[in-house]
Amino acid sequence: MRASSIAYACAGGDMNVRTAVLLLLIGSVLAIATACGKEQHGPPTATVDLSNVTVDEAYARLSRAMTREGQVLHTRVSVSSEQGSAGQMRPYYTTDFWIDASTKSLREEYRLDPSVDAYDLATQRTLIVVGPYVYTPDDPDEALRSDVKDFCPQNSDPVISYLLECGGIQLRQEAASTRARFDANLEHEGRRAAALVFEVDGEVFRGTFTTYIDPATFLPIARKAEPAEGGGFPRSIAAYEHEFVDAGSLDPSLFDPHSIGYGAEDARATLDAIATEVPVHWLGEEFTPGDGLPELVLVRLYKDDPGYFKEDWKAGGHLVYESPGGLSGVDIFLWTPSEFDAFMRSESGAVLNDPLCVGRSALTVGGGDAEIEDLDLP
Repeated sequence: MRASSIAYACAGGDMNVRTAVLLLLIGSVLAIATACGKEQHGPPTATVDLSNVTVDEAYARLSRAMTREGQVLHTRVSVSSEQGSAGQMRPYYTTDFWIDASTKSLREEYRLDPSVDAYDLATQRTLIVVGPYVYTPDDPDEALRSDVKDFCPQNSDPVISYLLECGGIQLRQEAASTRARFDANLEHEGRRAAALVFEVDGEVFRGTFTTYIDPATFLPIARKAEPAEGGGFPRSIAAYEHEFVDAGSLDPSLFDPHSIGYGAEDARATLDAIATEVPVHWLGEEFTPGDGLPELVLVRLYKDDPGYFKEDWKAGGHLVYESPGGLSGVDIFLWTPSEFDAFMRSESGAVLNDPLCVGRSALTVGGGDAEIEDLDLP
């Protein structure tokens, strides 16, 4: 894992001497010789014939490379970019990925480098991908679900697209003008490498994004973004470091969207507490009504709600459902008989007794009878 980071550090120029001295002090003489020597930049890579590999096959091999039974791939991506009027290469951000390729799950933790002016940039972010969905924090302690929409050229795998960071604005806005190719015979830092190359030729952005791949492992080792003349984006370099970790050693909630605020917190425990006072009728944590209606997600619930709309609505329990994208959905109020009687005597409840305001219909659900009252709340 460390060899790739050493090679990248040595390529940074001024870091050569400091890195060499540091590693000599800890006795890593061999690492210095191979990673920082003037003529050798890394151990030789075994010859692998990749001459007939297509772009589609390259993606398939990358997917297999990320997969190990009982293990999770941990990848750190360190990005530097041209910054300031002088265009100096400086640290920009670091992203840690945890990937369980067998379940198509990914967790991303992004951190902006402290040296970067964060005036209009997020300083940190955590998101989770499960299958075709991405879960992204919205408000504090609340996350929303949406379809993954930004993919690498000629690919539709969400995990690969996040690992290769194909959701950047340069590729996202110019997807229709991006060509992909696989190059089997390149070099990176003095070592043989293959690469996925994305060439962007759009109205806003023009340039080349080259993701170098280790021919032996088929995992990415670096990425270079090179703008064309007036290409609309800065030059950047990314270094990849990988390690496989036993899945059993990780937090079980690592890939659980609830860990970043999706859905209601401690829903079962709160429902159990409500059930001690009033029968609980609910739709589950997620509900698909069908007939073209949007899905619903339990996002909040309250015990002994003092009055969500107004004091008239005091209830023993209150469940709030929204669409996965955060649109308002259904509110369920759970009253004890005495609470409901009090509600019906209130100004709000009195509306239910006015035939001019309310339409009624009967419905049988799950073996129980219900009455639907259609009205506009005051």
